[in-house]
Amino acid sequence: MTIAGFVAYGEYYFYAPLAFLNCLPNMQEEQQNCYWVKIRRHQEKLKSWAQQSPQNFRHKYLLLQAEINRVNGDFANAIQNYDKAIFEAHANKFIQEEALANELAAKFYLNWDKQEIAASYMQKAYYCYLNWESSAKTDDL
Repeated sequence: MTIAGFVAYGEYYFYAPLAFLNCLPNMQEEQQNCYWVKIRRHQEKLKSWAQQSPQNFRHKYLLLQAEINRVNGDFANAIQNYDKAIFEAHANKFIQEEALANELAAKFYLNWDKQEIAASYMQKAYYCYLNWESSAKTDDL
């Protein structure tokens, strides 16, 4: 229980399910089902934390929800949750996660063949990463 107060503990529950969602298309159905259980558990933990400490966790929960919406083909809710996550991350000065939310939204729109909208989100992601001083990420973008 002493690890629960460690900052990385909360980050794990945010980044792990995002990684799981990204890997789902390459998995067998049985393995996908196993990972969906893990994703839902992480989502419930983030939801609880988002209710207790919205300034620190609401944007994380919303971004995870947007990615779940994307994978499930619920584009209308994905759009809303990406934008809410971006707004909340910006409002609470989580610039690296604002950048990530913009980047994932851009990829969502690219996969949906909406290049102009994607370009806007990708440009915002680029400037957030630039302000965060992540030259490796700006070079990647």
